[in-house]
Amino acid sequence: MQKLNMKTTGFISNCKQWILLFTFLVNLHITVGADIKCKGPPGYDVSPLTEGKWTYKAVNQSCLAGAKVNAACNITLSFCNDIAEPPNCNSSSACVKASNFTGKNDSKEFSIGQYLSNPFSSSVAGNGFVASFGKVPYIVNSTTFNLTTVVEFNCNLQAVWKASTGNTSIPKTANLKSKLERKQNNEYQYTISVEYEGACVNILPPTSNTAELSAGTVLIIIFFVSISVYCIVGCSWNCIRGYKGVELLPQAAFWIDLPVLIADGIIFTFSCCKQESSAYDSI
Repeated sequence: MQKLNMKTTGFISNCKQWILLFTFLVNLHITVGADIKCKGPPGYDVSPLTEGKWTYKAVNQSCLAGAKVNAACNITLSFCNDIAEPPNCNSSSACVKASNFTGKNDSKEFSIGQYLSNPFSSSVAGNGFVASFGKVPYIVNSTTFNLTTVVEFNCNLQAVWKASTGNTSIPKTANLKSKLERKQNNEYQYTISVEYEGACVNILPPTSNTAELSAGTVLIIIFFVSISVYCIVGCSWNCIRGYKGVELLPQAAFWIDLPVLIADGIIFTFSCCKQESSAYDSI
């Protein structure tokens, strides 16, 4: 009885090890197989947007400067990436470099959106999509508010965005418009509205159906899963019963004899064909 308990305990311990190994392999598959590059909402193509940094020129309030100030600026956007331009735009995905920011021929560089690994989401209106960056402090008349920068992408097949090395200017066909407004929660939002070719596709492409499993694939999966369960359960049961070596295999004698039986069947089949052929020739 004590020997059986020891075997049962060993079997349970082995099962735990198999479960831990299986869990590790599943997690490894998910981690390695996952696409780490950020993706847009289903059906939209954001890959050109994530390939570089995008810039555009703005003036006055579009530079987030004070009222009645003739400021000029360059604004840089980097989707799914960090601009990495210290000191003021490090860990940022939206940055302003302005001149005459306060009307005193001064220059200023500041972040208007923190880096997010995946800023894209579906549009509330249902057409196109949006990119939202992390909140940053925004000072107005010595009072600090939270600022959120949102880029709205609208459909226009003529607005083709082609990234190049370094910074790329947002194409004129994008018809860029921007505005700074104060929300009801005493926070500010800087909205950039642009047109983009990739915002026109709002359904999944037909090629996505290729990911579905065919009936043959399902049968193959069922077959190999069944074989695996058969071997694991059978070997475990034989291990509990005290078998070792080849005897651990379920129905070991059958599987050992199986190749011989197959060979005998093939020889018998071909020998029958030969006999019938020779008998026909003799007639």
